[in-house]
Formats: sequence, C-alpha cells, structure tokens
Amino acid sequence: MSVVDKIRGLIEPIIEADGAFVIDIEIDGGKEGNTLQVYIDTDTGITTKMCVDISRDLSKLIDAENIFSSRYYLVVSSPGLDRPLKYIRQYRKNIGRTLNLEIKSDNKNENIQGVLLNVS
Repeated sequence: MSVVDKIRGLIEPIIEADGAFVIDIEIDGGKEGNTLQVYIDTDTGITTKMCVDISRDLSKLIDAENIFSSRYYLVVSSPGLDRPLKYIRQYRKNIGRTLNLEIKSDNKNENIQGVLLNVS
C-alpha cells in the first residue's frame, strides 16, 4: 500500500463525517522534509475552520501511524479554482460556471471556454 493510499484511508472517515470528500493528495519531498497537501471539498464548499479541524485530526493520525519517518508539513485546503474537476459531484457543484476545457484529438490540443449547463 502506498503512502498516499494510507493517508487516504486515514482521512476519509474523518472528513466524510463532515460531508467532505478527498479531491487529491500530493506528497513533495524537500531538504526540510516532505510536504503533504490534501485537497478536500464538499457539495456546498469548504470553510477555513473545516480545514483547520481536519488538519489537526489528520496530523494526530499520521503521527500515531508513523507515516513519515522525518519532519513533514501538512496543508489541508480546498482545491481552488485553477485545479481540474475530477469527480461528478464537483461538476454538479459548478453548474452555471464558466469552465476552460483542453481537448486533445488528432495529436493537437484545443482550448475552449464554455458555461457548464448540465451534468448527466
């Protein structure tokens, strides 16, 4: 099991109780230690308080499970407007918004912009 899978298994029960879900988990190594970024969302949006509470709970679990053998930095946040939508529930939440799409076909990329009207 990968470190990301272990972290996902730790965090999902914590955040699902608050109606949240994991969008993405990224781990970047550096000289000062690993940076663990956890992106979460809900169907109605994330508050700063939710991120703080989840960060505190997740940090305790990571330490208890000894996931990292050295120093790490934990960042829990919403995915932000510039990150791609990955799950159907994210699309539903963004109905009515203008989206930028990158379409790849016949070995060329085309960027288009449009308003998300429906999700099915």
